[in-house]
Amino acid sequence: KDYVTDRLVARVESLAGAGVCEVGRLSGPLKRAYADENGLDYQELLSDGPYKEKYRADMITWGERKRNEDPGYFARLVVDKCVAPVLVISDARRP
Repeated sequence: KDYVTDRLVARVESLAGAGVCEVGRLSGPLKRAYADENGLDYQELLSDGPYKEKYRADMITWGERKRNEDPGYFARLVVDKCVAPVLVISDARRP
């Protein structure tokens, strides 16, 4: 996914100019919101260590519940921070 994202961004910027494209990831805002709501360490949730694994199953369930309640919840968190005219979401795993 990162290879394809890099190629897409490079192509868009070769046509439209440098800085016109921004890469957004849904996983960061999801983990941030989960950490904030549950009083957890956001930085540790970004790691591949045991801390994240301890909360992984609950975080997945929580994320699915949020998406069922509001399908655009996490996308809006990414879009709201975007400053470039073109946004590429690199880690969308659900329709």
